Amino acid sequence: MTVGRVLALVVFCALPACASAQPWADAYAARNYEKAADLLQQIVVESSQDLVSVVPEPYRQLAQMYADGRGVPQDAIAACSLARMAGQATMMAAPTRQSADARAYDAAIKDSDEFIRTHCEPLTQDDRLTAERSLGCLALGMPEETLTVVGHSVRIGRRGISSAAGNDEPWELFGCPQLIAHVRTTSLAPPDDAAPGVGARHFIEVFSWTVATKDHQLVHVLRWNVYEVTDKRIHFFPTGHEFFTLPSWPGRGLPIEVERGLSFDMIRSGHVRWKLEGAPPKRGWFIIDGGVQR
Repeated sequence: MTVGRVLALVVFCALPACASAQPWADAYAARNYEKAADLLQQIVVESSQDLVSVVPEPYRQLAQMYADGRGVPQDAIAACSLARMAGQATMMAAPTRQSADARAYDAAIKDSDEFIRTHCEPLTQDDRLTAERSLGCLALGMPEETLTVVGHSVRIGRRGISSAAGNDEPWELFGCPQLIAHVRTTSLAPPDDAAPGVGARHFIEVFSWTVATKDHQLVHVLRWNVYEVTDKRIHFFPTGHEFFTLPSWPGRGLPIEVERGLSFDMIRSGHVRWKLEGAPPKRGWFIIDGGVQR
């Protein structure tokens, strides 16, 4: 191990969070990579708004796991974003006046810069820009792919939702998503008594968790954004709905209350009603041509 790396580790573990055993490190050592990733994601998401008081190591470890696809889907953009956030946290770990601490700090900065280069330089320019823009809203777990929706190619990712066939600017991911719970496509056929000219409707739904403060405590809020694919254009429906607010880390996937309780129904005019069971139930409409379009 090089002297620089030894000094970097000294800086990382000179802070209070390294003084006690880390559950994520225990899980990783036991090769329980999914548990380690979940624990690391909680640390990263909950501390992402205050890099002054965090240590870089959770960001570095999670960046490497996204780069390797270990415990999480492989995601080079997430790895680059997390590496940059680790670099910011490293810079905030200011040295004391002792020369040894200053040397360790300089070594840690050099090591951090190399870590960033490793994970960011191989990306395309567009992906590097996306990684930089994702520093405050990580959208961990957001797939970067092209979907085929009723014969139309739609690009989804951290840049947003857009038609692959058009030159329109993508619809951004609203609400500063930190963790993507689920992305799905939903198609609704017209009812048997539909009015003439009413056809099927096709939606892309993005469920995401973000962090907020309530009564001076961090809470996790599940948001729901809906995009409709029609004639090579994307229409955005600003539902404004926050389905859940949880005091604890939500974990992976879509909450079962949403998966089982959210339903859709098209009426003969082509308008779509949605309903989320609960107390009280939440309701709304997707009106034909009622979404915002670009």
